[in-house]
Amino acid sequence: MENETKIEGQDLVDYAVGRIQAGVLHDEIKKQLHAVGWSDDEIDSAYAIALAEMRKKFLAKNPPLWK
Repeated sequence: MENETKIEGQDLVDYAVGRIQAGVLHDEIKKQLHAVGWSDDEIDSAYAIALAEMRKKFLAKNPPLWK
């Protein structure tokens, strides 16, 4: 697909967060993003950042019990 159908930067991460929160598995997210021209490296990087952001938000709301 052409680049004009791609989302950029933080939008890609936000897309991944939304799909993860909707229960979509990594392989399906990857398939969807491949269909619009994203590379494995771009997808895997955005996915990792999305997971890190989600973890950070979760821990901010739910501090560890072992402080």
